[in-house]
Amino acid sequence: MSEGKTVLTINFGRLIIRIEGDLKLNRYSSLAARGSETSGPVAREPLPMQADERSKFAHTRILIVEDNQLNLMLLKDILEFHGCTVITTGLGATALDLARQHHPDLILMDIQLPDISGIDAARQLKEDEETHAIPIIAVTAFAMPGDKSKILESGIDDYIAKPYRITEILDIALQYLKRATGEYPTSGDAPGIL
Repeated sequence: MSEGKTVLTINFGRLIIRIEGDLKLNRYSSLAARGSETSGPVAREPLPMQADERSKFAHTRILIVEDNQLNLMLLKDILEFHGCTVITTGLGATALDLARQHHPDLILMDIQLPDISGIDAARQLKEDEETHAIPIIAVTAFAMPGDKSKILESGIDDYIAKPYRITEILDIALQYLKRATGEYPTSGDAPGIL
């Protein structure tokens, strides 16, 4: 490592992400990396994972609707590392077409998108005969009183406020995936599901 370079190592349990370069946090708590030698993909150093931990997510498809590239890549890398097939888009308007095409088991939806809101995209998904049963989890920076109820009233199944813990994302995703496969009753008895 060259003198003057910053190294950030983030440990997500069994996945370590290492970023080198000139790093700064912006006012939205997103990480921005700059540097001639270090810009580009994040170097991942996965730790050994037990087969049963990866099998929890094996053969699952998750659609991520997120316009912030860093957030999108972080979610994608974490979920793929845990065995998911991940489909991504940065636009709410394409969520319905992608959901129809790929039949995901779960959708992670940002609320503030550049074209239409995540709430509008979720309404379209819930009104469509092919996609209405797919659970949608809002992953959003909207954390003011009243935001959560407004989001849930739109048909979104659950809500996680940014900044979030990776374990929180994995836990809630696993709970909805278990419910979808019948491991939990569909009455909402799964722990942690609203």
